[in-house]
Amino acid sequence: MESRKNLRKIITIWLACIILVLSLAVPATARELVELERGCTLNLTYKYESSFFAGEEVKIYKVADFTLDGLYELAGDFAEYPVDVKNIKNQDEWNAVCDTLVAYVAADSILPAATATTNSDGVASFEDLEVGLYLVSGVVADYVDDGTVVFADFLISVPGIDEADKWVYDVDAKPKSVYHEPVYEEVEYSVVKLWKDSSNESKRPKSIKIDVIKDGKVVETVELSAKNNWSYSWKALEDGSSWLVVERNVPKDYTATFETKQTTFVVTNTYTPDQQPPTGDDFNSTPYIIAICVCGLLLIVVGIIRYKKETEETKENEAV
Repeated sequence: MESRKNLRKIITIWLACIILVLSLAVPATARELVELERGCTLNLTYKYESSFFAGEEVKIYKVADFTLDGLYELAGDFAEYPVDVKNIKNQDEWNAVCDTLVAYVAADSILPAATATTNSDGVASFEDLEVGLYLVSGVVADYVDDGTVVFADFLISVPGIDEADKWVYDVDAKPKSVYHEPVYEEVEYSVVKLWKDSSNESKRPKSIKIDVIKDGKVVETVELSAKNNWSYSWKALEDGSSWLVVERNVPKDYTATFETKQTTFVVTNTYTPDQQPPTGDDFNSTPYIIAICVCGLLLIVVGIIRYKKETEETKENEAV
């Protein structure tokens, strides 16, 4: 009787182990799938302190599609840019991607996917949007005296995710804003080139070219190399103009980001040959299941042998 109980325990433990491994095999990002064909809405409120900004034009650009595994893939006018949107680890990296895409929009005069004007409540509404990742253009609104309120460029996922980790197809957002008043003094700007290609320095080109862009127009093209420490500086009047930089002809097997840090622009090339980003569901449970099955079967066999042996011993004792 005791042997039967032990055998049942062995089988129960074995089945529990298999169930555990199967549960671990489920991707960590196993939220419900995005409804790729569903139309979305995006409502953006432009407010600074107690003031709402009406009559402001807002442009949005669809930069990436959702993939079946819940990641992003550059699309449309952005599909061929050497920008990584699949392996982003933190908000700083997303900010760098945003700055990079903004620079490409200005440099290549990319047309927006949609345009809207803010109403009396400062709300710009976009309806029937395709599912994807969108770039919202910055807005510079006149404010008191000579000052302006600058609403930042940003990236936003449509649909978004709520606190319950569910997809939300009607998205509301409030762009970040700061007050700015031009100082009308000469300021020094600079662009610095960084390389992230440890042990692959031989892959770098001898030089690269950078377009310097003011208010959406290229004002000069400069060459950076080891001779000038991969950097360049220029001076200009700080009059509220928008400055950006873009690297042309990014080297093969490199991705690029163009970060804006006050008056310094950081251009970073990262070596990513044949990059295969993780999909979130590449856990291979097969070897573990096989191992548990084999061990479980061995335990069952041992249990059966032991059960038969004990049964035979019991019969012999009863015969005596």
